[in-house]
Amino acid sequence: MILVKDGRVIDPARGIDDVLDLVIDGGKIAKIGKYQRSEGYKRIIEAKGCVVAPGLVDVHVHFRDPGFTYKEDIESGAASAAVCRGANWWTWRSLPPAGLRASPTMASR
Repeated sequence: MILVKDGRVIDPARGIDDVLDLVIDGGKIAKIGKYQRSEGYKRIIEAKGCVVAPGLVDVHVHFRDPGFTYKEDIESGAASAAVCRGANWWTWRSLPPAGLRASPTMASR
C-alpha cells in the first residue's frame, strides 16, 4: 500500500476539497481521510502543497501543427503532457496569422 500524505484532495464528484490523505492499494484509491504514517506502507508520498485530483483535461492546448511545428508539434506536445501526467487534452488548430500566405513547405504537409 501507498500513503499519499497531506495533499489538497479535490474530487468534485464526491464534493471533496480538503487537505487529506489517500491510501492506494493495488493501483487504486482504497481510502480517503486522515491516516498515520506507519511501516505498513510500502511508500509514503509527501504531498503537502500539492493538489491531488482525478485525471484532468487541458481544454486549451496548441500543438502548433500544422504550420508552427518549429515551436511544438503533436509528438513533442504529447510527450510533454505525458511527463506532466496529463490525462487528456483538447487541441486547438493552429493557423498562420491572418493575411500570411502558406509557404510551399506548409502546403506540402
